[in-house]
Amino acid sequence: MEEDEGGTTILSSFDLNCIDFLDRIAAAGVTSFKIEGRMKTPYYVATVTNAYRRRIDGLSGGGDDPALLRRELDAVSHRAYASGFYFGGMKRHAPEDGQYLQTCRFAGVVKRLLPGGRARVELRNRIAAGDALEVLSPHSLVLRFAARDMTDTGGAPIDAAAVPMSLFDLAVPPGVRQGDMLRIRLEEQGFTCSSSGDVAN
Repeated sequence: MEEDEGGTTILSSFDLNCIDFLDRIAAAGVTSFKIEGRMKTPYYVATVTNAYRRRIDGLSGGGDDPALLRRELDAVSHRAYASGFYFGGMKRHAPEDGQYLQTCRFAGVVKRLLPGGRARVELRNRIAAGDALEVLSPHSLVLRFAARDMTDTGGAPIDAAAVPMSLFDLAVPPGVRQGDMLRIRLEEQGFTCSSSGDVAN
């Protein structure tokens, strides 16, 4: 707790993000990192862990563009990011309104692959034919495809899947694996995204 002429600060209203200086932490001798996952969704934990894992793996050379990994961290629901006390006292940030931010909506989980380049998906939030989907996977970064050839599990064509936790099938590109998560980027030029709000994260 800190107290000064501006008042008393008990807890920061910012979320910690050290993706840009993880190399400096490792260089200081830190060999183990913990992702805080309590009270978080599986989608959050998968996204954040994947981003940090890729950053750590790339510290020895090459690896993913840090800008892409920052974009990954923006994909989950979070408060405004800060670097905490890593570089001394907490620097004064712009006023924080306490709002949570996110650039993507968790859409579904690939439950199993089907013959003919298709997959069975367990829905989390509405997916409509033509939606631009991104694959969250430890095996790829920013694999995208358009939702097409959607059917119910009996093979009947559908224009959209809208009931959370229901199953449906759709065509997927090579590289999609069982257990991968699907998401929709909420606002990006050149993509048509569903406008329905979050149902389940």
